[in-house]
Amino acid sequence: MYKNKILNQECPKRVVIYCRVSSRRQVTEGQGLDSQEQTCRAWARQRGFPVDRVFVEPGVSGAKQDRPAFNEMLKFLSETDQNYIVLAYDLNRFARDVVVHGILREQIRKMGHSLQTVNMTLEDTDESELLENVSAALSQYERKKNAGRTKNNMIEHAKQGFWVMRPPVGLKEVRKNGRMHQVRNEPTATFIQTALEGFASCRFLTQRDVYEYLRDKPLSLYRDGRPFRLTYNAIHNLLTNEKYTGYFAYPRWGIPYQKWAMEPLISVETYRAIQERLNGGRMNEKVTRQYNTEDETFPLRRFVRCARCGKPLTASRPKGKGGKRFLYYHCYCKGCPMYGKGIKPSEIHQDLECILEKITPDQRFIALAGRAIQRAYEEQTADAQQRVAERQALIAQKEREKTQAFNLLMNPNNPPEVVSMCQERISMLTAQIQQLTDEQQVQEIETMPLDQATEYVLQFIRRPLDIWRTGNFKKRQGVLNLCFPEQISYDFAEKFGTPKLAPIFNVFDENVGEIKKWRIQKDSNPQSSDP
Repeated sequence: MYKNKILNQECPKRVVIYCRVSSRRQVTEGQGLDSQEQTCRAWARQRGFPVDRVFVEPGVSGAKQDRPAFNEMLKFLSETDQNYIVLAYDLNRFARDVVVHGILREQIRKMGHSLQTVNMTLEDTDESELLENVSAALSQYERKKNAGRTKNNMIEHAKQGFWVMRPPVGLKEVRKNGRMHQVRNEPTATFIQTALEGFASCRFLTQRDVYEYLRDKPLSLYRDGRPFRLTYNAIHNLLTNEKYTGYFAYPRWGIPYQKWAMEPLISVETYRAIQERLNGGRMNEKVTRQYNTEDETFPLRRFVRCARCGKPLTASRPKGKGGKRFLYYHCYCKGCPMYGKGIKPSEIHQDLECILEKITPDQRFIALAGRAIQRAYEEQTADAQQRVAERQALIAQKEREKTQAFNLLMNPNNPPEVVSMCQERISMLTAQIQQLTDEQQVQEIETMPLDQATEYVLQFIRRPLDIWRTGNFKKRQGVLNLCFPEQISYDFAEKFGTPKLAPIFNVFDENVGEIKKWRIQKDSNPQSSDP
């Protein structure tokens, strides 16, 4: 709960800048954060607004609500009596999820401050808010498409035998011929190899013996250099990790048993000997219990909370005396008044459908949303074309600098220091050009058609109830995430009550309310004309 305060509205507005990039590579190799900050400072300087603070969010996804730098900014805004503008380069730098965007902006509004971006002017009007929400939806669509393309590229690399996930303890990533290989990370690799071979040869009789051997060894994780936390559970994971052989399958992506570009620490025979010892002499296939997280029968599981204790509802299929299965949602929190009381899916689903039926917007605002989408699409397309042109100009500049360095390198009278400096300069420029070219290719892979983008946004706005009734599990989850910015509560007596709606439906509800008010006035005064 934020403390109540009165902001000094007469003072000139001041600015805090919020910059964000979503990947570690953009932090270490790109110029995204500096470029965003400089552009925002230029925007504030042109309008005479002083910049007091800059909050930088390095390597954090735009779909996340909990962000360290953003939380620090909220703390700063809650403790000041100034009137601030939170300035971001673009809405997709602020958030890339419809629900998260609405939540974060509402937190800023509650403190009496405002949100503004360089690429889009945000005003306190219904049309501007609708345009903002549509742009947030488009950013969410682009994020999901980028994630899909990234995943497909990872799967293709994995099918060719290149491991793209975090390497196991004792291995590290090295780029060879443009591909990532897993090689030994000494001295951790030697310690792990000795422990695994020792357990296979009975030098270490128990897993505790392996733990005692590794306990004092300096084991480290490769990517961040943190010490590896050694526990008894970690010992079991090391002994059962087939990746140390360089041969394994990855069923999650449908990849069969194959050889990987991974330097083995132990042989396949050693791994089998370890598994025989762990299984008491039996080499059985590991059987894991799969938990169905996408059960079509219970789409509200983990999304709906218990109104009494606030815990998410779970679901089950208990068996009756006659062997018949019964379907129930229920609260699992012991001590809660609703604990052990089953809720039939048909009842809670019907209560939710009543809400979805009420929030379906008037059809005349669907056309308004379509025009807003077209306007947002045109602005984003123009911005994308500008970024392509800027990147092409930067590539050309780097090429010229590389040519100059190469010409200087060809001078036979150069001392060794100059030759070394030129070689390093050429290598650095080559890497920068390759990175910019890769970013250019990723951006040019797919341009989202306007009709597809429009349909993507409007299909949920136009008929959330129909999609809920006929869609599969993922589409139903999409309806829930779009319509409700947070988990909703359910009670036996109050049912869902009045849940909080997502910002995009709040805009529709306000507009529909204005139409109803006008209709009442017109009925009382038949001579009034259309607005």
